[in-house]
Amino acid sequence: MSEARPPLFDFPAKQRAQKRADHLAGDRFLDAAALEGLTDRLSAVTRRLERGLWIGAAVPDPIRPFARTWQCADFGAQEILEADGPFDLAVSLFSL
Repeated sequence: MSEARPPLFDFPAKQRAQKRADHLAGDRFLDAAALEGLTDRLSAVTRRLERGLWIGAAVPDPIRPFARTWQCADFGAQEILEADGPFDLAVSLFSL
C-alpha cells in the first residue's frame, strides 16, 4: 500500500515569491539582518575552514572569508540538495 508522499517544498510558491521580491526591489532589511547575524556567529570560529557549502544562488561577500573554497547549491525538483561533499561548513539564509 504505497501512498504518494506530499512534497516537502513548494517550488512554484518559492518562484512566485522570488519574482514578486525582484519586481518590488524594495528594502532587503531582513536579508541584511540575517546576513549580519550569520557573520557574527561565524566570526566566533577561530580557524578558517577549507570547504563551504552555500545553499542558494551566490555566496555573499561578507561570508566568503570563512572558507577557502565555496560551492553554491540548491534543491532540485526531487527535493534533493545537489552538492558534492564533504563540507566543513554549510550555511543558508532563507533557503530551507
